[in-house]
Amino acid sequence: MNKHVLYFPALVVATTGGATVALGALYPVGIYIRPVTYLCATTILILFVRMLFDPRCHRGIEAANREMQGSQLFRARWPKLKDPKWGLFGSGVGDRPLLVVRAVLFCEFAVTMLFGGVRPDLTLLAGASFGVAMLLSLLHASLQPSVNDPKVR
Repeated sequence: MNKHVLYFPALVVATTGGATVALGALYPVGIYIRPVTYLCATTILILFVRMLFDPRCHRGIEAANREMQGSQLFRARWPKLKDPKWGLFGSGVGDRPLLVVRAVLFCEFAVTMLFGGVRPDLTLLAGASFGVAMLLSLLHASLQPSVNDPKVR
C-alpha cells in the first residue's frame, strides 16, 4: 500500500487510545480519557472526510467489494478468519502493525462492552480507538495498487 500522510499519525492515535483504555482500567487516569477520546473522534472525522472526497477510495472500495464477493450478488458466506486476503490478518485489509493493533483494539472494545456499565467513558474511548483502526483498514483496502489499477478490472 502506498502509505498516505495520515496513516502513521492515525495509527499512533489508535494505539494511544488503546493504551489509555488499558491504563484507565487499572489506574486513575480520568483526566486523560476525555482529551484522547476527542483526539480519536477527530481522527475518525478526518479519515472519513478523506475517504468521502477521494474518488480513488470510492473506486477502490467498489473494486475490493467485487473482489471479495466474486460474481455473487449477495455474499453467501463471510470470509474465514484465516483467509490470507480478507481474514483477520489478511493482506487485503492492512499491513502487519495495523492488523495487530486492530485485533488488540477489537478485543479491548469487546471487553469494555461487557463491563461498559462500570466505566462508560472507557467504552467510548475503546470504540473510538477501534473506529480509527477500522477506517485505516478500509483505507488500506481501497488504496491498494492492485485494486486501483485499471488493467485489473
